[in-house]
Amino acid sequence: ANSFKGAINQVNIHNSELLSEYEDSYKEKFEKLDIEDELRISFLAGLVASEGSGNYLNDVKKSFKNIKGTLLYKLTSVYEYLDIYHDDVKANISINELTHTEATHAVIGIKWGATIMASFEFKNTNDENRSYIEGILKHKLKNLSQSISEGENLDINDSESDIMSQFAINILGDIVPDHNKHPQSLAEAKKIIAELPLYIKQYKDGKGVPIEYTLFP
Repeated sequence: ANSFKGAINQVNIHNSELLSEYEDSYKEKFEKLDIEDELRISFLAGLVASEGSGNYLNDVKKSFKNIKGTLLYKLTSVYEYLDIYHDDVKANISINELTHTEATHAVIGIKWGATIMASFEFKNTNDENRSYIEGILKHKLKNLSQSISEGENLDINDSESDIMSQFAINILGDIVPDHNKHPQSLAEAKKIIAELPLYIKQYKDGKGVPIEYTLFP
């Protein structure tokens, strides 16, 4: 039984954000995932393993000749936090001990939600067509983002469709059905990404997965 059930509060923080990334650098990836400096250092030093949306950090292009871009869809659902001054909490733990500078950190809050990404990679471009292909990728990812946020059909003309069909597509994230990790088209990728709210509803009573923790002290 949860002795602290009455001390746990829940706030709805429903929010969505669609972002695009083309630099393929750790700095930009850290910023897109809102990763704090301490965790950035731990990751770069190999002290923490990446999983879920963290796998995006290792999703780098295979060659400098390749063109790569990623669309990120970030959702937050609820924030749960423990009222450490609630009577049920104070009856079981010492607040004074928790506030001691040498005390072990305790998790008192969890932000829930999920992030999903679709990465697109075009192999072995040459200098002549590189800027043209980069332009098409940025244009299509912008269209993809708009079609997801506005719930509209994806508009692809024939010439751009031919180019986009040559991109390898990979789906990463906190919640990705196994059979949907390698879509064969932009339209398939859009369908998978747009269904993130449905995936979240299947986890932890519709909250999704923990995406951020609040520590005390």
